[in-house]
Amino acid sequence: MSSITNLKGDSLQNFMNQYHPEIKKVKKMNDYDMISYIKKSYAEYLKSGSRQTALLFAK
Repeated sequence: MSSITNLKGDSLQNFMNQYHPEIKKVKKMNDYDMISYIKKSYAEYLKSGSRQTALLFAK
């Protein structure tokens, strides 16, 4: 996953905790589906993460 998102350490862990798919979905996904899911989730993470980072620095 880090090769797709370039996330490491705590950032990667936070991403995985927040955007993990349900086990039923995982069992039905092929490699292409999983990579697409990760890319879509990463785009959402960047949007929400940039707002959270801005809020942290504003304090």
